[in-house]
Amino acid sequence: LGAMRLATKNNSIDKEVSKEYILYAIENGVNFIDPLDGVAYAERVSVDCVKNVLAAKKAIKKAFEIQQQKKGLSIIEVLSTCPTNWGLSPEKALEWLRENMMAHYPLGVYKDITKEETK
Repeated sequence: LGAMRLATKNNSIDKEVSKEYILYAIENGVNFIDPLDGVAYAERVSVDCVKNVLAAKKAIKKAFEIQQQKKGLSIIEVLSTCPTNWGLSPEKALEWLRENMMAHYPLGVYKDITKEETK
């Protein structure tokens, strides 16, 4: 007990990570998904403006293409608002997302094996 096993694309268990490390990683923004062997593409996007919505659509399309080509698992994390449950106006919710969530969870590509293949 006190540990989790992370599986690769072949369902082989090759990494054991403590629950304490996972909590530390979440609280400190440590990325522990993309180092796994089975992850081919990992990106965090946002849907807070037109530019980022277009980038999110592009990332999701790429993720599906990579999986269709059987290159590995793709993970897209989408930062979005929920003004109703947050009790904020849509404008304030977007502001909160940008100032709080995006500051703690930076956008970007965390792993892309297609970039590694072209090197």
